[in-house]
Amino acid sequence: MKYFGLKKIFCIKKILESFIEAFAAEGCELSPEELKKLGFELHQTLINLPPFLSFAMHAVFFVAEYAIPPLSFKIRPTRMLPVAKRTAYLAKLQNSLFFVKRAIFLVLKHFCTSCLYSHPRILQNIGYGPSYKERTSAQCLLQAPQSEKI
Repeated sequence: MKYFGLKKIFCIKKILESFIEAFAAEGCELSPEELKKLGFELHQTLINLPPFLSFAMHAVFFVAEYAIPPLSFKIRPTRMLPVAKRTAYLAKLQNSLFFVKRAIFLVLKHFCTSCLYSHPRILQNIGYGPSYKERTSAQCLLQAPQSEKI
């Protein structure tokens, strides 16, 4: 998606990948390729949102990535930071006394972790493996609920 010709500056896929990598930093067993795939899936979700909501989410990711001065005074974009510093930046947002920073963190956290927890291996690790297998089996997908005729 191209906003005002800023396609290279505001590369949403890379931004999403960097935040997913930061949220998955602590003990995640996913490979970098799998995290990139999750970033792509998250980008597709972002594109399919209603236009106003999509624009608002792009704005939140832009503000979190480039940290406009009332929020932070860092020079480099968040995706250019090492994972440890990205995680520390997110912790700083989470523990801030400024409500806007905490709200930005919550949007990032909920949007990124919802995608992260949809990965089959993560579901297996948190105990939803049998349920996930049952719901994605061919029999379950083929059996459509019968509607009653009135």
